[in-house]
Amino acid sequence: MKLDFIEIGPCDFDTLYSQAGRREQKGIVIEPTLEYYKKIPKNFIKHRFAMSDHNGFETLYFLESSDIKKYKLKECCKGMSSLGLVNPHLLRILKEQGLEGIVKKRKVKTFTISYLIDKYKISEIMLLKIDAEGYDGRIVRSMINDFKCGKIKILPRYVIYESNLLMSEEERELTHTCLIGVGYYLIQRRDGNREYIKL
Repeated sequence: MKLDFIEIGPCDFDTLYSQAGRREQKGIVIEPTLEYYKKIPKNFIKHRFAMSDHNGFETLYFLESSDIKKYKLKECCKGMSSLGLVNPHLLRILKEQGLEGIVKKRKVKTFTISYLIDKYKISEIMLLKIDAEGYDGRIVRSMINDFKCGKIKILPRYVIYESNLLMSEEERELTHTCLIGVGYYLIQRRDGNREYIKL
């Protein structure tokens, strides 16, 4: 299967699937939060699990949209679901209002990029876009390690991932080095994202 994109953790804003909806494109969308998962159009392959550097389980921390509205929180709070711990930015916002107790959590299945490639017999990926609130680097490095050891035979042409304060400078540099090591070039840094192309 040839894919135009794999999108991980889109929430419901600035999504590839909404832009692709106007064109005939094939894509896989991964969104662990039920409310946003339901918004993904049926013409894309969609899964309600989380992407990680291992196949297993993790705890997802998130806010219900009803609580975001009820407490008049910033719109960006809905995109701050995170694995393993409460998003520090979200926690800061909630602490300011004494609302730490509204964070919900649930166990979610986790899978790797390699799992998707194997499951769908993917032969080509044009774009991989990741917004995993701190797990971005782990996902990218896991994919590259699987490629290097021969577990997968392909890599996406373009990789875009979120590179913000949730990722340490050391992890950011490690992820960059991994990408450069398999032939990617950094083409742009903007809005907290890094964009790479494989030539």
